[in-house]
Amino acid sequence: MKKLIVLFTLCSLFIAVNVMEVSADAILEIEPLISLGEAEKLDEIEIDSGPPSVNRITTKQSRQELLKGEIYSPNLLQQLQQEFSPQVVIGPDNRLRVSDTTIYPYSSVVQLIMHWEKDFIRTVCSGTLIDANSVATSAHCVIPSQGESERRGNLQRVEIIPARNGSSAPFGIAYATNIYAPQEYRVDRTSAFDFAVVNVNLDFSAAGSMMVSDLTSDVLLNNHFTISGYPGDKATELGNYFQWYHSGPITGIQDWTFRYQIDTFSGQSGSAVYYNNFGDITIGGIHSAGSVAGQYNVAHRITQASRNYMLLAASMNN
Repeated sequence: MKKLIVLFTLCSLFIAVNVMEVSADAILEIEPLISLGEAEKLDEIEIDSGPPSVNRITTKQSRQELLKGEIYSPNLLQQLQQEFSPQVVIGPDNRLRVSDTTIYPYSSVVQLIMHWEKDFIRTVCSGTLIDANSVATSAHCVIPSQGESERRGNLQRVEIIPARNGSSAPFGIAYATNIYAPQEYRVDRTSAFDFAVVNVNLDFSAAGSMMVSDLTSDVLLNNHFTISGYPGDKATELGNYFQWYHSGPITGIQDWTFRYQIDTFSGQSGSAVYYNNFGDITIGGIHSAGSVAGQYNVAHRITQASRNYMLLAASMNN
């Protein structure tokens, strides 16, 4: 069997955040970052099935208009401090391999393979289905830095493989049609804004999906969370990509990020940071980066605003 060989790159340096409080009910500016086909779907009429906060928005065009509001303070970017580097394994490696990826919630965890314009470069990330045909991941997976952009060229296509288990794709392989990411991340690459939504061209209802929620600080600090994805170091060891997970507590929180010592590695960027809420698998953050000193990893903390953004971006594909 021909092996699929995917080149992966270590994440670029990321930035810690000390953010100002902003209105929780404001809505992020949104527009398709990349349209990779089937754009005519945006003209289809939607029925009244939007997220709870916008359930009166009935067309995709009107949702796009709604999503052009600003959420972040103009002074926010001035408060950022550089301290993040590629994600790390902290101390002993406690990650465990998922033996059966078709079992929920592992079935809803996806690998994304980005195909770039130059030199057949391919990079990999992880993500999570948040409905039947939309994936939450990290913005830095699809928005390269200036240097990376010069080396890679434009993003040509994105493959999405739910529950990948080596050479097996039990639910099939989809392709991205549209990608949404906050404008603020394009201005300044920081974990506070490091999330994106990828619309795909297949229905993955059979794989299941996770709930996106703006969890309270109390919930974040008093539960164990799990990160499951596709780390590149394990792929190098085993000659293929398999799903791995690790769980642990949240050790520090800020308005738009939180920290933990859950083990990760490059390739797991974009993984959901989730917990089991009495049977409801709930995402509280999107894994982004690690500290330079290797003491902790960090995620974008889902707020009411970023939750609305993700759900609205996902609804554009329904």
